[in-house]
Amino acid sequence: MRSSINILGSFLLLLAGYAYSLAQEPVLFNCTEVDASGGVTIWWTPPTNSTGFDKYIIYYSPNGSNFTKLDSTDVALTNNYFHPEAMAQQGSRYYFIEARFEFGITFSDTLQTIFLQLNNLNFNVAQLYWNAVSEPLPDGSSDTYNIYKEYPEGNWILTNSTTEHEYSEPVIVCNDSVNYRIEIENAKGCKSVSNTDGAWFKILDEPEKPVIDSISVNENEHIVIGWESVSNARAYIIYRFDSGIWLPVDTVIGKDNTFYEDFDYNPCLENTAWTVATIDSCGSSGPKDENEERQNIRIYSAVYDPCSESISLSWNNYHGPLADEFEIWVSENDGDFILAGINQQNNTVFEHAITGIGSGYTYFIRARLSSGTSTTCKKSVQTYFYNKPQIIYLANASVMPSNYVELSALVDTLVSSSAWQFWRSEPNGGNYSLIHTINSDDLESYPLHWVDSSANASEGYYQYYINVLDSCEKDALESNVLKTIWLSITGIDEDQNLLEWNAFEGWDGGVEKYYIYRMVNGVEPGLPFDSVDAQTFQYTDDLSSISNLNGPLVYWVQAIEQEDNIFALNEKANSNRTGVALESEMFVANAFNPLGYTKEFQPVFRFYNGRNYLFQVYNRWGKLIFETHDPYKGWDGRYNESLVQQGSYIYRLVYQNLDDTYEEKKGTVTIVY
Repeated sequence: MRSSINILGSFLLLLAGYAYSLAQEPVLFNCTEVDASGGVTIWWTPPTNSTGFDKYIIYYSPNGSNFTKLDSTDVALTNNYFHPEAMAQQGSRYYFIEARFEFGITFSDTLQTIFLQLNNLNFNVAQLYWNAVSEPLPDGSSDTYNIYKEYPEGNWILTNSTTEHEYSEPVIVCNDSVNYRIEIENAKGCKSVSNTDGAWFKILDEPEKPVIDSISVNENEHIVIGWESVSNARAYIIYRFDSGIWLPVDTVIGKDNTFYEDFDYNPCLENTAWTVATIDSCGSSGPKDENEERQNIRIYSAVYDPCSESISLSWNNYHGPLADEFEIWVSENDGDFILAGINQQNNTVFEHAITGIGSGYTYFIRARLSSGTSTTCKKSVQTYFYNKPQIIYLANASVMPSNYVELSALVDTLVSSSAWQFWRSEPNGGNYSLIHTINSDDLESYPLHWVDSSANASEGYYQYYINVLDSCEKDALESNVLKTIWLSITGIDEDQNLLEWNAFEGWDGGVEKYYIYRMVNGVEPGLPFDSVDAQTFQYTDDLSSISNLNGPLVYWVQAIEQEDNIFALNEKANSNRTGVALESEMFVANAFNPLGYTKEFQPVFRFYNGRNYLFQVYNRWGKLIFETHDPYKGWDGRYNESLVQQGSYIYRLVYQNLDDTYEEKKGTVTIVY
């Protein structure tokens, strides 16, 4: 009983904790404040109910994604945290706070620092742009941004306020710097403060814009920027477009120093844009002339296609100004670079037909500009041989009873991608045509088997071969040609049939002999009834010893392969099946005893090949007492299930012969007991 009470108590305690966590108010994140060095102080309002408090965990992201744990504190009344390494003067930084309690966790909203960017338009207008700390603004936040200006140095004044995220004002100074920051108040006792950004302003005419004439890659795979000299320049500021903003990366002192090598960027992995601004003799900086298309050119891809035995190159176009043409340079196996081709303006793809399969090729592209050149990093490609099918042997082409042709072949199964094309001649030779294709993915058995159901081998012999396509769909191999057997039969007389056929051709080992098969009365023979050697192509069949034939005779010939072929095969190839219908020969008895040895009276045929059979028996008064259409059924001497009286009866036989003429025979038969 006590145990049940304990379990119930634990459950109620957990339930209470869950309800408590649901009721626990979240941390109210209020402000983000950036100091002059780029450090960030974040401010929040602790929960009014700190019962069960464990700790705060501060999370940080430099770009709004992939947050990481920054720090933590277990002091419940803490309401701020300083992040000195934030470098928020370079971009907006993102934070949120996790508050952990004994029975739950709450999360604040995510706030970001205000990142201020300044553009000194025409050197006498300050254009300011910034972001909100969140959308919507945090609880208690004012909707008005205060713009503070520092001028002269150390003297900050409120210059204006706005509810927008941008502001511009004229700056009337002569060759001096002016700094700005943005602030927004929060009723919770804090304020969000942006980074400080500034620029040089002056009344004098702005310095000229440097004209970038090349952005190239040197032997050390560093970007080298070149520009035209500006007459009143004292220095040049180099900017690189990075993470959506223009970052000043260095300053070059001296009017005639018009090249800069960027050691901190890998132009072989990506493209970006550079621009240059002038600092004039008064110390004023000109505009950056932001043009994101002024990028280095880079080979995007170099892909080897073993099928076409070529390497396809693609790269980005050069901008500002456009390249007049592109030179494609190549080195084979680390040899000297030679010119592989020239593309005209805007054509940034090139296909290089190679000659050394298995070699390594290295490329670079040089853009020819009106004022210089721009070169890419090098790109290397290793070429290789692809596997090609090595085996194809057409093992058999045998005619089926349906007059279809069954084909079998030895194929190369070690090549993952290939196809086998079956080609067939017209009957009795002539032009070949493609009749079927089997892909290696569809191979279901080995050796390969396929039935040509479009063939009619009764029309004559066919010739077959297989063409093999490799994985590039190129002709790789061609098999031997097999010639099927076509059998024809001529009746010499009523007791002899002449069989004639063509030689089976194409086996590696040749033909050993031909078996001859004969089907009598529709019974499939298990063995051939005779054979001839490989050089004999006719046979005369003597039927004089065969009796009681019902239906046509069916013949076919079977070729037997020699055993000494290189593939250790012993194939058998059948010809078409050909039937012979002989004229019917008939005998009718003139008497019989239903109770004797022969219990039925009927015509006896040696060869019955007729149709529309009718056999009737009448009594002497002309009454029909028996009738059948079955040539194998006779009269048992009964009428209405009783034996008839001894005496003479009349029979009538009618059937349609092979030549479509009707045969009729009448006579009498005597019943004796």
